[in-house]
Amino acid sequence: MGKINSYPNATLPILTDKLIGTNVVGPPVDATYNFTLADLLALFEANFNGPAMIIASVPVYATNAAALAGGLVIGQLYRNGDVLNIVH
Repeated sequence: MGKINSYPNATLPILTDKLIGTNVVGPPVDATYNFTLADLLALFEANFNGPAMIIASVPVYATNAAALAGGLVIGQLYRNGDVLNIVH
């Protein structure tokens, strides 16, 4: 098996793509297996019980460059209409 960085990147993963994992509780213990992105999504959906996130007072900018020029820094949120963006 080659090094992970020698494999090509998927341009856009899909829910039927497979990942490799380890079943630490078994049986058998520490067995390697594969699962899909859909399986991972179902796991997150079933186990994420956090409260709804409310984001208020998000500044409006037309572009990332405008947000930077307006004083925002990398990692801050801004919106362009109804689209929420992160400064990069």
